[in-house]
Amino acid sequence: MLMKTNKWFILFVLLFCRCAFDETHKDMYLTPKQFGITVSPAGDCFPTVKDKYIYKIVPGTKEWQTFKSTEDAYKACQLPARKLKSMSTAGLIDALINAPMFTAMYYLANCGSEIQWRGQYQSLNSGKELFKRKDAGSALMAYYHLTSLVCVVDRYATLVREYEDIRDSGGSRDYRDVTKQDIRVSDDFKKLQGLQWLFAEEEILDKLSYYQKKEAVAALLADYEQRPDFTRSIFLTAYVMLAADYEPIVELYNNDADFQWGIKNRAIYKLDFLISFANDFINEKN
Repeated sequence: MLMKTNKWFILFVLLFCRCAFDETHKDMYLTPKQFGITVSPAGDCFPTVKDKYIYKIVPGTKEWQTFKSTEDAYKACQLPARKLKSMSTAGLIDALINAPMFTAMYYLANCGSEIQWRGQYQSLNSGKELFKRKDAGSALMAYYHLTSLVCVVDRYATLVREYEDIRDSGGSRDYRDVTKQDIRVSDDFKKLQGLQWLFAEEEILDKLSYYQKKEAVAALLADYEQRPDFTRSIFLTAYVMLAADYEPIVELYNNDADFQWGIKNRAIYKLDFLISFANDFINEKN
């Protein structure tokens, strides 16, 4: 039986026990508050940032209704050039996942969505700019620490059960009955996935120190242990450990064609191995 992991305790131990501090990367160890990230008021599963960008043209507005194509909608989700360069890195992450078209691929795609997140990051200038920032990895860590996976997943599970209960009772829920809250809960679930998949991007992982990679694995593992049905959390530890050149998972990747295919195609696979590797990676002595 897995030992339950307290995310904050593990992160504290990792921070406290660092035996070497790289003076050239002090920005890597800033707290969420120092990045301008704070816990949102009750009712929001995601944190807030000091320079939060508010999109003026969103679904439901008159301007949005005039769009003739998805290209028009994506154009409306691009940040103004001056704002793009002056925005904090945490602000870019927040602007990226809150862009109206960020979760659109779930409604537009005809194939698996997991591998398409890369395209979403590249379709929005907030994502492109994020990948250029030297502190992108540190800001992502700070933002993710204050994101409540449990809040997002549990709300979505409740929504799904409500619809299943209606279906099982022989009833039907007309699309006109879908509330704004229903849409928000569904979008938050997809936003969480897009936020997590950033941990699979080379541009992010290359900017994390070895100890930060341990912290990332600890955070993802703790989230998995809290909600094991949300298997994406543990699967993403594979990308972080591979980026850290952790020998056991590198060996598995080089010698297991199925696992290698799963990593390349973002197909969740080999969870039992990953749970063991993640625990060993966090606790290894350097």
